[in-house]
Amino acid sequence: MALLEIRNLSKYFGGLRALDQVDIDVSQGEILGLIGPNGSGKTTLFNVITGVFSPNNGSIRFRGEDIVGLKPHQVAKKGIIRTFQKDTVFGNFSVFDNLVIAKHMEFEKQLWKGLLKFRRIDPPAAADLKEILSLTGLDAYKDRVAGNLDTGWRRVLALATALSANPQLLLLDEPITTLTPKMVEVVMDLICKVRDRGTTVMLVEHNMGPIMDHCNRIVVLNFGKKIADDVPKRIQENKDVIEAYLGA
Repeated sequence: MALLEIRNLSKYFGGLRALDQVDIDVSQGEILGLIGPNGSGKTTLFNVITGVFSPNNGSIRFRGEDIVGLKPHQVAKKGIIRTFQKDTVFGNFSVFDNLVIAKHMEFEKQLWKGLLKFRRIDPPAAADLKEILSLTGLDAYKDRVAGNLDTGWRRVLALATALSANPQLLLLDEPITTLTPKMVEVVMDLICKVRDRGTTVMLVEHNMGPIMDHCNRIVVLNFGKKIADDVPKRIQENKDVIEAYLGA
């Protein structure tokens, strides 16, 4: 059984079919790349999986349980955590304080509840955050004000805050877009480490080189439809994928 099973999933916005009868399986322990031209439905799929949008049709089963209809905080509680295209850090707080807040907020419905518990953290949680700082390379920046980090390290911090919620499935939305080649390497190496620790990763990205090099499998969307699902080498040779990106 797949960790995540998506069947016949459709999402409409008026007359626009953002997702059109999409079937995807995500296996435990893989890095699955999700690619496609702009407007192909990639972020919409993440929004439907995490309960931001409700689908018009179809099912989503996580570890065998139907999660359609759950609220975002309920989906997070099941073990599905996501990042966003924009940096989502508390710029006036230190790197470590960002992780403390995220730890308290991991399954909270409201931001203020996490902030009310700010700086109260028990020893096991503190040990968990120390491990995340070491894993991500942020231990050298833990006292730095988050807003003073460069774009690449803010992106790493966003990933670290997601890890603080102990995800079983991590959804990353364009984690390396606009980064320097050096930081692309840092973030992709970190994603591989996260996978090796037992967290399954689903990754939306436009930077094709690193995706082809690091993903176990790639799903391609175009106009809301799945047009390919294969290993990277065969995706690169797929005529439908080439046409979707380059035109006939």
